Amino acid sequence: MDASEFLSTACDLLSSAKREGDFRSCISRAYYSVYHTASAAIREGVNRSLRLRAGISSRKDIGHDVLIRYLKNASDAEVQEAGDELFNLRAARVRADYHLWRSFDRTQAQEAFDDADGQCATIDGLTARRIGEAVAPYLKKIYP
Repeated sequence: MDASEFLSTACDLLSSAKREGDFRSCISRAYYSVYHTASAAIREGVNRSLRLRAGISSRKDIGHDVLIRYLKNASDAEVQEAGDELFNLRAARVRADYHLWRSFDRTQAQEAFDDADGQCATIDGLTARRIGEAVAPYLKKIYP
């Protein structure tokens, strides 16, 4: 499955939302579209030997906190910004999935969807190679 399917699902949920759970699910699916897009970029962009040292494989997911830390510690400001945005979107997803005492509406779901759509485009535009090169110095530092 391609990560973009999560964004399509988020769009479908948003356009047909009838309940608060639809808005919450939209936010969650939007986050996962960015998470998987960024994970794939790192798995593709980091050279094989460094991936092996870091324990990054094509079949094992990179942990959420770890992925965000890799991006936020990158040597490229735009990649760092992608890490910041993923961090913010993850916080929205956690609130949507776990904070049932909070209310969620179409506006919040639309914001999360728009953010995710922009982030996926940004990550694709940065290219896996650029992202890999930007996180490599940090990976080399923590996995010598």
